Amino acid sequence: TFYIVDVNRQVVFATYSTAAKGVGQSEAKCYLDAIKRVNITSPSVSSFINTGKKKILAYYDAEADNLFAKARALAEQKKFDEAFYVLCGFPTESSQYRESLAVGNEIYRSYVDYLAQKNLARARSVWAAQQNSKGASEAGAYLAAILPEASCYSEAMELYKEIKSK
Repeated sequence: TFYIVDVNRQVVFATYSTAAKGVGQSEAKCYLDAIKRVNITSPSVSSFINTGKKKILAYYDAEADNLFAKARALAEQKKFDEAFYVLCGFPTESSQYRESLAVGNEIYRSYVDYLAQKNLARARSVWAAQQNSKGASEAGAYLAAILPEASCYSEAMELYKEIKSK
């Protein structure tokens, strides 16, 4: 039996069963030989794959709002990797694909701002603790990690100028 599934969300999109015989020196080799003998060009296998594709697209189209809300909620909790993972599952053929890109860009901007604020805070604390060349070097490394599109970039540049002047 073959399945088209989303393991993480525990959704079965399609199944296909067929009988096949395999020969080998171990049980695993028998299974592999049997799988090799399945005719993947048969109309029933094509139908299985097409059914799976249609159900995947229907799932993402129907669940898009829930998935977008979940991704946004994860981003609010600063779980950006998980939020991006939720959005990365959208197939390009989905009617909601463009919206998933828009939500992904929104979350990316939040991610950039979060990292920038974090690096700016680290730079400020390092500079406050050590206003010398060592502190300047360490603070500079944090400031260098702040991307120009971050909302606090101008604040980072102000701190950079302060450090540079001393």
